[in-house]
Amino acid sequence: MNFNEIRAIENETERVNRIYDIFNEDSRLNHSKAARVEFLTTVHYIEKYLKKGDRILDIGAGAGEYSLYFARKGYEVSALELTDANIAAFRKKLTPEDPIDLVQGNALDLSRYDDQSFDIVLLFGPLYHLENDADKLKCMKEAKRVCKDGGKIFFAFISNDFVFLTEFSFDVNYFSSGDYNKETFRLTDFPFVFHTVDAARNLLARGGVTILHEVASDGASELMAARINEMSDDDYAQYLRYHFYICEKPEFLGMTNHLLFVGEKDDKYQIISLRERPEYKYTAAKWFHSKWGVPEQAYLECMESYLSHQTEYGWYLCLDSEKIVGGLGVIANDFHNRKDLTPNICAVYTEEVYRCQGIAGKLLNAAVEDCRVKGISPAYLVTDHIGFYERYGWAFLCMVQGDYDTEMTRLYIHR
Repeated sequence: MNFNEIRAIENETERVNRIYDIFNEDSRLNHSKAARVEFLTTVHYIEKYLKKGDRILDIGAGAGEYSLYFARKGYEVSALELTDANIAAFRKKLTPEDPIDLVQGNALDLSRYDDQSFDIVLLFGPLYHLENDADKLKCMKEAKRVCKDGGKIFFAFISNDFVFLTEFSFDVNYFSSGDYNKETFRLTDFPFVFHTVDAARNLLARGGVTILHEVASDGASELMAARINEMSDDDYAQYLRYHFYICEKPEFLGMTNHLLFVGEKDDKYQIISLRERPEYKYTAAKWFHSKWGVPEQAYLECMESYLSHQTEYGWYLCLDSEKIVGGLGVIANDFHNRKDLTPNICAVYTEEVYRCQGIAGKLLNAAVEDCRVKGISPAYLVTDHIGFYERYGWAFLCMVQGDYDTEMTRLYIHR
């Protein structure tokens, strides 16, 4: 089966299965010194938090590279993998002495595992393939559920921004012929799902994860594979020390094929889009009306357009349990004379007792990144505040005239 045939498969589980009939996960992390960089970096960070007697859950375990490594160091490991090819490769490596509970299953359903039953949870492969945010957040919610309070969760993403260079190394025409949006530089999410650093951060924030480390896990190792593979063992060891030295530096984070995020549960608040929880439509419209005085019906009409996919301009909420404590929307124009500067973030509000906790920033980041993923960028925002939105990457652009105002007001841009 070729890639075009696989791409046409509608069932996600079947599609992922067929992808791994082509990609050999069994040797991806171990076939060379360059390939080993990602594995050794990931192990380096896991071992920062691993304690004697800890239980590990490896979700999307692939062919078992991490599970086997830690099981053979004496840890109790449970492993779950979706695809037939990876399960078969994993089972071939197992010995009776390996303390691994290996099952075939889906990361969206971890019901076989009890709440708070693991100290370390690895969530690597699933985020390479889940296409919609609702499934990603459900997967993360399950990973959090089975992780103990105080435990650590490790997330892996494929980096959107570095793939251009690795593909260019194989195809001199890639920048003209590659499968990506030539304006936004967003890759087409096939055969894998790609994330920018900001998209990964935003997803984790929305999923209630506090980030402890952001890591360029393999850096430029694929681009420099030929040279790295020629290294002596001593030079390779020093190269790894250099890689560990730079891999968390912000200026290098996007320059890697794989991103590693280390986090822990932060279940205090949840950031959602209205599409994830459409049952909040009427409650949200009433809540926004109470804060801004705009008629409920106006909010409902905007929300209906978003929920019915007539527009991609969304509505975002912060929930404390099931209570709305913050929110904002995206509309074409927030009632000012610069109709060409669109879309606009509007109705930004956080309940007073919940302020100074970063809620507004998380909502803004969620909206901006959601728009960016859909090819909608930049975004604009009208405000009289000075010094607040700058914290979240916004910059003053110009003064605008409000439709119902006598004085000019400030317009900000987020690129």
